[in-house]
Amino acid sequence: ELINIISSQEGFKKPKVYIPTWIAKTLAFPIDILSRLIKIDLKITVDRIKKVTTATDYRSFKLEEYGYKWKYDSKNEIIKMASWINTL
Repeated sequence: ELINIISSQEGFKKPKVYIPTWIAKTLAFPIDILSRLIKIDLKITVDRIKKVTTATDYRSFKLEEYGYKWKYDSKNEIIKMASWINTL
């Protein structure tokens, strides 16, 4: 669902190539070491790959049962983030 939301925004397309997680982590490892040696954030790290490939599933129904109202809608915030990235 997340990929569909992001790829529906201008400037984004669905990925055409699937890279298995273990390959991505293996390729990121030398970049991670280089990043630490030169003390520059090269953006591609094993930790970041682990974060984006690990399911994060938060169930909020209990909060809603107690009357909690969400300040932000996830879908709209993802769309705003994609628009912001396009300005960079």
